[in-house]
Amino acid sequence: MHAARLLATLAFVTSLGLPAGCASAEDEPAKPATAAAAPAATAPAAATAASAPATYDVVTTPASETEWNAIKYEIYTGKAWKLDQGRWVPIPDPVDPGRGTYKVEMIPLRDDWGALRYDIHSGRSWVATVPGWSEITEGPLSPAE
Repeated sequence: MHAARLLATLAFVTSLGLPAGCASAEDEPAKPATAAAAPAATAPAAATAASAPATYDVVTTPASETEWNAIKYEIYTGKAWKLDQGRWVPIPDPVDPGRGTYKVEMIPLRDDWGALRYDIHSGRSWVATVPGWSEITEGPLSPAE
């Protein structure tokens, strides 16, 4: 029930085009104009910031009927944090993945969660493990011994 309410709230905030926790200009009462008012050039800058592409994303997966897991990540660096008791805790990266355009997917497991990070342009990918991100290599399987 809580997860459904959270998702509905996130969908509503997203439909407004505002980041969560932000207020729009309409939320504040208008201030009277004065001779020392800020120049009008600041208005286009604010509009540009509001229309800038997103640099973070959050993915979630259910943990139970009343709990959920989440990962926040930077889209262009791949740096990621897991939600742990109301705090964002970094997921360690043994090697900096470099600049790219990343996506993170989460899947629920029996008593845990799994996550996959990948660069949508290069195809490089990592799996979240206990010590942190572990790169998935490409190539033939080693022959069975």
